[in-house]
Amino acid sequence: MSTAIDIAKAAQASAADPLSSAFVSANAGSGKTHVLINRVTRLLMAGVAPQNILCVTYTKAAAAEMLNRLFARLGAYSIMDDAHLRAELVQMDVGISTGKADLRRARALFALALETPGGLKIRTIHAFCESLLRRFPAEAGISPGFTVLDDRLSAQIRHDAIAHIGAQAYADERGAIARAIEHVAGLGGDALDNLYRFAANDGRTIARLIASESGAEGALKVSAQTLGVDVDANVQGEAEAGWDALDHDDLKRMAGWLAEGLKTDKACAAAIIRALACADKATAFAHLSGALFTKGGTPSKRLPTAGVKKSHSEVEENIADVQAHLLRTRGRMNAAAVLANTRAALVLIAAYSDHVSRAKAQVGALDFDDLIEKSVDLVAHSDAADWVLYKLDYDLEHILVDEAQDNSDGQWALIRRLSAEFFAGKGSSDKIRTLFAVGDPKQSIYAFQGANPALFQSEAERLTALTTARQSRFCLPELALSWRSTAQVLTMVDETFAPFTGPASLPSDLETKFAGEAADYQNEDTPPSSPGFAHYVPHQAQRADDVGTIELWDPVPRPVAMPEEDPAAPVDAPAPQSARNQLAANIAKGIAHWLENRELISEKRGQNWHKRPLKPGDVMILVRSRTGGLFDEIIRQLKIRAIPVAGADRMVLSAQTAVLDLMSAARAAVLAEDDLALAEFLKGPFLHPAQSAEPVLDEAALYDLAAERPRGQSLSVALNQSEDKRFAEAKALMADLRARAGQATPFSFFAGLLYRPSVTGESYARRLFARLGPEAEDPVREFLSKAQAHQGEQAPALARFVAQNIDDETQIKREMENAGNAVRVMTVHAAKGLEAPLVILPDTAKGPGQPRNSGLMFGAGGALFWSPNKKKDPGVCAALREEAAHREADEHKRLLYVAMTRAQDRLVICGAKMGQGEGVMHAQSWYAYCENAFARLEERQQVEGFETPSGAAAKRYGAGPQTQAAKAQADALETAPVPDWVGDVLPADAPALRRAAPSRWLTDDDDQGAVLSPLAEGGPARFQRGLLIHTLLQSLPEVAVPERRAAAEAFLASQPALDEAQCDDILQAVFGVLETPDFATLFGPDSRSELPISGTVLAGEETIMLAGQIDRLVVSDDAVLVVDYKTNRPAPKTPAGVPTAYLRQMAAYRALLRTLWPTRKVRCALLWTDGPHFMPLADSLLDQAMQNRANP
Repeated sequence: MSTAIDIAKAAQASAADPLSSAFVSANAGSGKTHVLINRVTRLLMAGVAPQNILCVTYTKAAAAEMLNRLFARLGAYSIMDDAHLRAELVQMDVGISTGKADLRRARALFALALETPGGLKIRTIHAFCESLLRRFPAEAGISPGFTVLDDRLSAQIRHDAIAHIGAQAYADERGAIARAIEHVAGLGGDALDNLYRFAANDGRTIARLIASESGAEGALKVSAQTLGVDVDANVQGEAEAGWDALDHDDLKRMAGWLAEGLKTDKACAAAIIRALACADKATAFAHLSGALFTKGGTPSKRLPTAGVKKSHSEVEENIADVQAHLLRTRGRMNAAAVLANTRAALVLIAAYSDHVSRAKAQVGALDFDDLIEKSVDLVAHSDAADWVLYKLDYDLEHILVDEAQDNSDGQWALIRRLSAEFFAGKGSSDKIRTLFAVGDPKQSIYAFQGANPALFQSEAERLTALTTARQSRFCLPELALSWRSTAQVLTMVDETFAPFTGPASLPSDLETKFAGEAADYQNEDTPPSSPGFAHYVPHQAQRADDVGTIELWDPVPRPVAMPEEDPAAPVDAPAPQSARNQLAANIAKGIAHWLENRELISEKRGQNWHKRPLKPGDVMILVRSRTGGLFDEIIRQLKIRAIPVAGADRMVLSAQTAVLDLMSAARAAVLAEDDLALAEFLKGPFLHPAQSAEPVLDEAALYDLAAERPRGQSLSVALNQSEDKRFAEAKALMADLRARAGQATPFSFFAGLLYRPSVTGESYARRLFARLGPEAEDPVREFLSKAQAHQGEQAPALARFVAQNIDDETQIKREMENAGNAVRVMTVHAAKGLEAPLVILPDTAKGPGQPRNSGLMFGAGGALFWSPNKKKDPGVCAALREEAAHREADEHKRLLYVAMTRAQDRLVICGAKMGQGEGVMHAQSWYAYCENAFARLEERQQVEGFETPSGAAAKRYGAGPQTQAAKAQADALETAPVPDWVGDVLPADAPALRRAAPSRWLTDDDDQGAVLSPLAEGGPARFQRGLLIHTLLQSLPEVAVPERRAAAEAFLASQPALDEAQCDDILQAVFGVLETPDFATLFGPDSRSELPISGTVLAGEETIMLAGQIDRLVVSDDAVLVVDYKTNRPAPKTPAGVPTAYLRQMAAYRALLRTLWPTRKVRCALLWTDGPHFMPLADSLLDQAMQNRANP
């Protein structure tokens, strides 16, 4: 074992120590999830109850993976022999005790975790907040039955808020809202949309600012103070004040001197004279500024000319003084303009936030940000905060935080408050309580959701101080060893980010023009170093013996001459010679070549890596964005070459072609006058037979139908009256759809359309997929799921469903981890947490994106500013804009780090040039960063040139592809000689275990009990009665008590051949059991129904495999009660009359349950439905039944 692996395992063991708090910095692929699972396991082994452990992570997928891996480990422990279990425990913790008691505890952990009420608390931070608020709704001041807002309803509320604001402005045209809208409209066509988008993301921050400053005017004063102007300042007033402050006599004298000069001087003199003669001060100021400044807004350096300077030496200094005064005034004017913009923004954002808050309250819903905010308020600011924390102290002993670099300030505030008692010092609990966080600031890529990687380091420093003060155990391990990637991939990563690993700060030469220097206004909250790379730890590779490959393809140049466009081609037809499309084609050609040549990659099996040929599912293509065309073009090119490719990881259903076709059919069915929808339906795939190359309804048929109708007649009427046989199927199908539109639910309507047979025999779904391809299946499946979900939201109606979804831009998220054997094309954000043997980065030409704030920004103290025009930024806004650009550039680098570290074996970097001529790659693009790294590797003679499958030049670092080795391996597998052992006779299999149901495992022929014949009087009714009682006893305990009787009556009313007397008899029998206080425990919260159970039981010398289903199980701290319902038999009055088969059945349940709960008393009972009455069974009776059994 290498030293690096020893050090890595020691760091992992330190991080998983259950007695110490820890803040773990972990490189990509270094085993963060493994450490988390180890820590949870060690906590459980140390005796911590599962309900006292809280593990929070960032995504549902991560939480599910962690839970699955933990249960897989604990499940394996439960069936391991002593030797293997000891080895597993020692591998996790070399110092762990492995005595008999420890092994018993390890085996019991699986059952312990399963029994935990509510399950193990491994969940997202939002799911934890939801459970917290549901536990303390009154203390949080929210409805106990609140729901979490989904994307569709959230979009509807935002739309309604904007409409409501518009209605308010229309109702009061002189009001503050109308004036604010008028002002914003003057800032540009998209200014209002940008403002509402900002309000949707940051409205709650503005609402808190307004509340803290006692209103919007108070919030505006904060902005005015930072800008250095009065709260009532305006642009005209500042211009007039600036004009008044000038010495007009000096201006006259200056104009006279300049009039003696050349043409430039004279033009300036004339402008000064015009300004002095102007009655309007603001206009005069503009004339003077025009005279002394360039069109770009900078002070003119051409004034005065040499002749004037020679004649009047003081003129140059006078001009400079006036220009400096004008600069200051223009800065104040820009500040006043920003203040006016901010005033309008505050008014509209306040109105927007108020409406959204009221709308959410009306429907009793909270969004994700509400969950965090209200949870923080609950534990930190509410009157009940101390009480809530007191109650939580019983539940929380250990908090584990995964992906901690992605936490927002609000999420950290919640974690700080929940863990405060852990470090309270004197007087706090003597129990060991720990906080564990693991993350990697280099992978913080969710700034748009409030993530701040700088908080990771500050929280580590805070926890260090707290644990030092209390003298608690604490460690800061670093996980540098990657268990995922080859050494070459990791070296490439280190070389790429080497220039950014030192401390970085904002540029010192910020360009500012007005109202002070930007450096004077830098936000004190902004850290001086670059988050993520300031504490960079170089990577180490566990796979030191495997050789990886990194390829840098030459960027695809832009075509110098583009061919003339075909005027008849669709407007969105792809340009085949564009650099973007050529790049997509090159990628698809490369993948096809690698697959055809069976190039080798590595696959981990157990603890070792093995070589095998590349498959489509091994390839992951990562882009920065799904927009821009490259994402779709790559998928298109892969499909052209018949390479399996997973669909988009995110989709907007309303934009999918298959969904548009379904919606056209629905619109035409709902509204007969919708000619456009009907025309789309007629032209769509539903009327195009799957086996036919040409549609039945071609362009000529549609023209005939539309052109021959009388003027003013709808297309629908024309279709109904048409005798043309070409329209026969369309006519009949549309008539049927319209007949069903008013009656069928949306799901029934669309499913009925898709899966009915057409006139040619195939289903309409077959026609749809034949026309649009198999990629249409995913959107159709999601659309049907959405139609089915609509039925649970409200009274289902096709017209309402169509109206809600026709312009719905809600994204459908699809998990790509299990995409099967298909190439995955996805964004870097969606790939977080995933990996692949071969990763391709094609979207590498662009530089850092622009900040998403549209000129809206927060300053120190939470002050809001809106400066849409960068050229007119006051100094404070210029500084804030620079800070935002700096943060965007940092995240740009972190995105590249995440993208590169997804690769296990091979990494391909390519791109297409942008801009004019042949195009360029941005100087701060991913490609430029990687190209610089290759240059450094090339200096060390570690790079070689080669030609890509598409014929382009490229460079390679690492080993070339093992094409010949792959072929040789395949040939060897096909022609290998048959080994000698193939002819050996296989040993006889061990006899299979006899399988039996618990009710028949030891059954004698004569112990069945007296069976009531169905032919006897009342027999069928008695059978039906027993079954119905059994069903109700199974299901009613899951129904709320006040609703049980109504549910039972509804169920019985749906049963045939039951009269009123029989229903009353069954109800009396069922509720006689459910409402008897002695049976409360049997149907209480600790009980479960219909539980499958299986296992082996020793009967004499025979081992029998039993499998059955327990009717009712109650588990308490010291006992287990198993109850079986018995129907269709005359019930005995005492246990002595119970048939032996029943006693042996219960004895079997007892034997199986004792293996699961060896330390608890297992009790058995029968609940006779032919009565009904409850009958406990003594252990002695069950033991006697076992002793008297016949031989099996």
